Order: sequence, then structure tokens, then C-alpha cells
Amino acid sequence: ILLDHTQDPVDIYIGGTFNYYGGTPTSNARMCYNVARWDHEKKDWSPVGGGAKPKEIDAKYYPNGYPGLPARPFEKFHGFTRTDFPWVRSMVMDKQGNIYAGGCIAIVDHDTLPVADRVESYGIAKYDKATDKWVAFTTVGGVSRDILEMTWVDEDRTKLLLSGAFEYDNAWR
Repeated sequence: ILLDHTQDPVDIYIGGTFNYYGGTPTSNARMCYNVARWDHEKKDWSPVGGGAKPKEIDAKYYPNGYPGLPARPFEKFHGFTRTDFPWVRSMVMDKQGNIYAGGCIAIVDHDTLPVADRVESYGIAKYDKATDKWVAFTTVGGVSRDILEMTWVDEDRTKLLLSGAFEYDNAWR
């Protein structure tokens, strides 16, 4: 749970393992992957961000991309980022309203080869408030495994302390 006390009423964000909100959906209108915000006016949850390219079978339902932070990568690159049970374990917010989510997650900008042409980030992702999309947070590809907790270590909220099941960041040689 992440609370944004700069808003009145306070914005409430939740992260976890889910792909819809409310009762069992009968349409794609209530889909929301892994991060949601309480909408005080609607008195309902709504997805945070989006833009992840949908699978071909879903493209007609999500022309602007999947809502929220979906499991990535999909079928081509399995590993610690499980597509059946990704999870957001912790979240923090910077002073610009960008959200950083840590857990068993990945951001991959596209599923094509060669791999060197892709932007990938594992363990941590950033919600860019200005673009309303989830993007890679680090320039080194994230960390080797899951992030369990994170907190700001400075008042300006520019330096994050991460803890988790990782051994190194992906710039390690």
C-alpha cells in the first residue's frame, strides 16, 4: 500500500498480484494489472499507467496497451519474472508523483530480437506520471532477482535503498 499525503483526500495505491478489480469481470472494462489507485469520485479502483503492448489475441481489446503493470516478459523469456504470478511487493513515490514498484516484475519495451535492441529492467519499474506509462527505472537493467522492500534515504527522494532476493544489479561484470 502506498499513500500519497500530498493529495486531499489522500490517494491510495495498492500493488500485488491481480489482473482486475471489483467483482469477477464480464468484460475488459475492469482489467487492471498489479497496481491500482482508489478513485474517490468514482468510489472504485482504477489502473495506474499502461501502455504495455498486448498479445496479438488481446490487441483489439487493448488498443492503447494493457492497463496497469502487466507481467512481462510474456511467453518468450521465462525466468524469475513469472508471467502467471508476478507481484508488486513494495512501492514508493518521488516528489514529482512518479511511482517506483519493486517485486517480481519486469519491464521489456518489446519482445523482438536481437535482445541488444531492447530496453529491459527486472525487479523494479517506474510509473512515469507525465506519460502515464510504466518504464524501465535503471540504465543497467534492474537487479538480478526480486526486490522486497525499498525506501528513500534522502529528503529529496533521489536515492533509493533496496532490499530483496537479488545479488547484484545488472551492470555487474
